[in-house]
Amino acid sequence: MTTAARHLLPLSRLGFAVAALSGAAMFVSGATSVGNSGAAPWKLGLIVVAGISIAVFHKGVYRTVDHWDLGTGAPVRARAAATVSALTWTGVIVSGRLLAYT
Repeated sequence: MTTAARHLLPLSRLGFAVAALSGAAMFVSGATSVGNSGAAPWKLGLIVVAGISIAVFHKGVYRTVDHWDLGTGAPVRARAAATVSALTWTGVIVSGRLLAYT
């Protein structure tokens, strides 16, 4: 495992847990208005896609990180996973902002 991953994966798990708990609390406080928003299904769907992407990455290409960690470029599957992750989390943020307007 890379040095960065060894330090950042626990931090990212903690950040995800904090975001999930605070998101659930915010949803419960305004469930009716959030549930009636057109952006809510998009946000929840994109969170599911991002979670599946994380699981696929860690069960797949990440297991071989020792072979491509240093001195070589990341394989296509790792770059594709990064692209999917960046796009889905950007979509989660955008749809979250749209909750107030739809």
